[in-house]
Amino acid sequence: MPEINDIYPIFTYSLSAILIVMSFALFTVTIPENRGLHNYRIARRAIAIAYLILAIMKIAEYEFAYEAGSDLDIASYRSIGLPIAILQALLFNYAHITLINIHFFTRRRLLRECSIVAGFILACAVAYILLPEQLFDYGFYLLSIGYVLLMWRYIRIFRNEYSRFTSQMDNYFSGTEAERLKWIQSSYYILMSIGGGALLSCIFPRFGVDLVFTLSWLIYYVIFAVQVINYAFLYQIVEKVLDSDDTPKVSQLPPQGNAATQQTATAKHIESKLNLWLDKKQYLQSGITLEDVAVYIGTNNKYLSRHINQTMNRTFREWINRLRIEEAKRLLLDCPDMNINEIASQTGFAGKSHFSQQFRAITSLSPSDWRKQGKK
Repeated sequence: MPEINDIYPIFTYSLSAILIVMSFALFTVTIPENRGLHNYRIARRAIAIAYLILAIMKIAEYEFAYEAGSDLDIASYRSIGLPIAILQALLFNYAHITLINIHFFTRRRLLRECSIVAGFILACAVAYILLPEQLFDYGFYLLSIGYVLLMWRYIRIFRNEYSRFTSQMDNYFSGTEAERLKWIQSSYYILMSIGGGALLSCIFPRFGVDLVFTLSWLIYYVIFAVQVINYAFLYQIVEKVLDSDDTPKVSQLPPQGNAATQQTATAKHIESKLNLWLDKKQYLQSGITLEDVAVYIGTNNKYLSRHINQTMNRTFREWINRLRIEEAKRLLLDCPDMNINEIASQTGFAGKSHFSQQFRAITSLSPSDWRKQGKK
């Protein structure tokens, strides 16, 4: 039976080949022609570069950290492993953020972050080359603390951007569109866990553990590459939110006056038109968006969203869903022959599960239980 030491070189080069293939796919798979996808192209190239660099550095790790494929040189392993983790954290962090904020990438921001990471990598190289073995460990642990702080900073940036993104989605869509992109958040936190695992692998290097850990992140990297490629075809969801036209339709708004008068007139205009829209129960249309309502009223997304947020104290999605649930309550009692699926469809929900989820969130009861209570 072959020793694990005999398997490791085959595993390392096979792993690198898979990463190179994924990098090639990310570079070459066609991206739809769309001006708004410019930064997505940059993000995808960053991921492709991350895969390529990882493939090269895993080979370097094997060649330099394992003497004759057996004895592990811990100093070499750490001096290569930590820069890999730092570089991957940078590229994947900004790739994830770009998927939810297409305007996030700027040359200035990228230059600043690359400078920080380059400083980390240079410090690792200097520590390995110049410090004696006894002092290298102290330098490594000091750099590890810096890595943890950098990871925490990245998490804070992502959380802020993701919170902003979900708020934008909830203020534009009434349905489940945001849920189709929840994988980005899940993927990000898996990535951060892998980053933590990479650090632990450097601190407590074990031959077999490294194999298991590498297999785990390889599976994640393959899934993530597929998701990123498919994202281009989901982009229209994000595009509607981030690139929607907020230019005031002045000709359809009340006459201009001073700022306070104009603001009051605009609010009254929106409210009166919105009441007409509510009387016609237009909110029961499936898949309705903020832009649909804005066009009907004769205003723009920005004014309407602000009016709903301030007047109703809710996001557009919360407001629409509450209106729909009130109609659903009426139907549950007045139309006993209608089943839950029919009521969900008639009140504009994407399906029974989404309807039941929203109904329970608002009433703390399932539609069936609410109907039963109403009959008593």
